[in-house]
Amino acid sequence: HEGTEAIADRRITLDGGRVVHDTASPPPAPHAIAPGERPPRAAGIHLFRVLPKPGPLHRVSAATKIAALVAIGVTLAISPEWRTIGAIAAALAVGMVVGRVPFGARPRLPRWFAIAVLVGLSINFIAGGPPNVHVLGSTIGCGAALDWLRATSIAVILLVSALLVSWTTPFADVPGALATLTKPAGWLRLPVDEWVTTAAIGLRSLPLMIDEVRTMLAARRLRTPPRVHRPRSLLAQGASLLVAIAIVAVRRAHDFAEALTARGQLAVSTTRARPGMRDLCFVAVLALALVAAFA
Repeated sequence: HEGTEAIADRRITLDGGRVVHDTASPPPAPHAIAPGERPPRAAGIHLFRVLPKPGPLHRVSAATKIAALVAIGVTLAISPEWRTIGAIAAALAVGMVVGRVPFGARPRLPRWFAIAVLVGLSINFIAGGPPNVHVLGSTIGCGAALDWLRATSIAVILLVSALLVSWTTPFADVPGALATLTKPAGWLRLPVDEWVTTAAIGLRSLPLMIDEVRTMLAARRLRTPPRVHRPRSLLAQGASLLVAIAIVAVRRAHDFAEALTARGQLAVSTTRARPGMRDLCFVAVLALALVAAFA
């Protein structure tokens, strides 16, 4: 191996099948976790995971919760005011308590997200607009910043609402909920069953694709990074990763289609769920919150 220093980044010397010399630096020692200490959680949002401890909100039908999610979005679109945001936020807080959502299930966002929020808020402060605030003889317009904060609050409320529905609703109940909600469209002779089946297959394929992407990202991190991170090389790596994800998605879809063809029928349950007393109580609480927002 003489003379390979200029062309090889790493050299490994073997003796009888055992590694006797390696030019790579040893990996850092893992951080020892003390007894009772929880390992650090990775940044991200935990979707499509039902909470292990069921609460009263788990027993509300999926159709009622999906309809409530749509009603919240429509209400915020019609009246994007602070009183509406406050009333719906209070209703979501009650839902978190009733759904027994633990504090550890909260989304852990990366640092760059907080930096982006601060940058966006600063840019909107520069834009100005009434109302104006006078500080030390200077006038600062807060209109654009308030509008930006209101839009950000609406986005956070919609995200938390979707998270609450996903944490308290098993995937197996979603097809029946969609069948219940789209039943009136069947009176117009629309292909409702085909739409529900397609949506159910897509929802059930999401966890598989998420696992595939995580596996590909982990395999990419295990590879030795290049010495120089140029913008062009980073773009090329991102494009290669997108192509690999598309290939995996097509392969998964092909395998799924072959499995359905061999089975001879679509193995998707679309049993319509009937609302009960808990659904009526849930709708009553949400209706009170929406009425308070418009009052």
